[in-house]
Amino acid sequence: MAEKTGFAGWSTVLATWVGIIGVGIGGWTAIDQQQKAIAAEQQQAEKDYALQEKQFEQEVRATLIETFKMFEIFNRSDQLAAREKIYMVGEDGGPSVELALNDVFIYFDFFDALQICVLSMTCDEYVAAELFQPYAIDAWTKLGPEVKAYR
Repeated sequence: MAEKTGFAGWSTVLATWVGIIGVGIGGWTAIDQQQKAIAAEQQQAEKDYALQEKQFEQEVRATLIETFKMFEIFNRSDQLAAREKIYMVGEDGGPSVELALNDVFIYFDFFDALQICVLSMTCDEYVAAELFQPYAIDAWTKLGPEVKAYR
């Protein structure tokens, strides 16, 4: 094949090199834009994760606060008086205590409210169980059948 000389030959060579350089620059630009898009998506994902984590922590704090509010209610004077009477029922050698129906209602209504608080996820289930389960089991063991009969 004969070599092209002159303007037509140089024009073809130049066009080939311009095409090669254009493809190289276009490829590099596409890769650079793709990397920037990936970096932007990653930054947005990190921001979204941080926001979700913050919201979760706020929700956990709120449920813990509500659970401890229930603990404060549990330690109010009316609850303490009812609790003392309930725990004295059936104790050998203890003073005879007349357990009023109102004391039973006060005590077990608290646990009904606590159950609603936990089921609605307003209170923390684990902390509520740790704080109140021993009291509930003891009282239910003593008075469960009577409470069922009243309800």
